[in-house]
Amino acid sequence: NNRIAIAKAGGIEAVVSAMQRHEDSTVVQEMACGALWKFASRSNDIRTLIGKAGGIDAVVTAMQRHNDSVVVQKWACGALRNLACHNDNNRIAIARAS
Repeated sequence: NNRIAIAKAGGIEAVVSAMQRHEDSTVVQEMACGALWKFASRSNDIRTLIGKAGGIDAVVTAMQRHNDSVVVQKWACGALRNLACHNDNNRIAIARAS
């Protein structure tokens, strides 16, 4: 599975780091939220890794900073939905981040 291989190679941390370094870039936030949405779509282990890597805070920050971007909002909502799926720790973190 490519998602697992990318996660094991540090891909999640790289995406979150890019989001943090380029908070003002709408394009980076769009692509990063989309990547996290896809990463979190099928694996609870990856959902947990994203949460531990700061991905939830990064997604919420992207939504707040780019509230006028429909694409950021769409991908971010999808990411949060998948991150919350079957993962109580992430649900709590999402509620606290909001």
